[in-house]
Amino acid sequence: MCRLYGRHRSISSGVAGMITRVAACVGGVLFLLGTTTARADYVIQLDVQAGALNIGPPVGLPPVTDELLEVSGATGGTLDTGEISQVPGSRQRGYAAADLATGSMRIFVDSLYGGTYLTAAGASVSITDQLRFQLPAELTSADVGIRWVVEGSNTFYGGLTTEGTGCGALLSIGAVSFDTGIGNCPSTMGRPGPIRYDFHDVLTVAGDVDYQINMQLFFQAFDNRADFANTAYVLFDLPVGVTFTSDSGVFLTNPVVPLPAAAWLLVSGLAALASFARRNGTRARQ
Repeated sequence: MCRLYGRHRSISSGVAGMITRVAACVGGVLFLLGTTTARADYVIQLDVQAGALNIGPPVGLPPVTDELLEVSGATGGTLDTGEISQVPGSRQRGYAAADLATGSMRIFVDSLYGGTYLTAAGASVSITDQLRFQLPAELTSADVGIRWVVEGSNTFYGGLTTEGTGCGALLSIGAVSFDTGIGNCPSTMGRPGPIRYDFHDVLTVAGDVDYQINMQLFFQAFDNRADFANTAYVLFDLPVGVTFTSDSGVFLTNPVVPLPAAAWLLVSGLAALASFARRNGTRARQ
């Protein structure tokens, strides 16, 4: 797997070099599934990373916490590094979760720069399932509405002179593909910068034909807090009489009920207040 940092690896290029590596490397981190063989047709893959990057002396900090979960035939899973502080004044955490029943993915990444050595945190999620639509006897095809929502926030703490983040999200099924692109995510200094993508399209389906759905979400942060724990999810709008089954047997059996936009912003704001209260408390104790 392509990584921006790895176990026992010393990097000497600094923040600018890390940002360059974001552009060159994110694609390999994000798009992990769809090229696998000899597995079940439904797969989840989670990857979380957090820690110091061993840039400059003293070399010998503990290796970056790096956990990977890839399960063929699983319908959900969670990975969490927990909060890590390898450098005084810093903290890092990577969290990722996926659930085929709700058709959703969640990510939370927090990396607070401590003012001495570069630290980072990241998380990626990818899930795949195989779907088959059933149509009424009088129909040879039907138009299914596809909605893909990614919502969260990105806060830049401002300890680094240059912000370095990498993020992206993708959904594909049949001829329908939604892609946010890969690059720096919008952020706001000192408070959550809301991020929301809401894509709509129509997939024309035939009866008893296999359609693979692939959903992916990725975020890498160096002095940021990216909160997509609200969720990234997919919804189907099925015509009357049209149903579908999945190889997992659970896909979208418990779909997400979307929050109104105002409620989502309130939740993001409350989470940010809690984060900064904790950060100020940490500074007061130092």
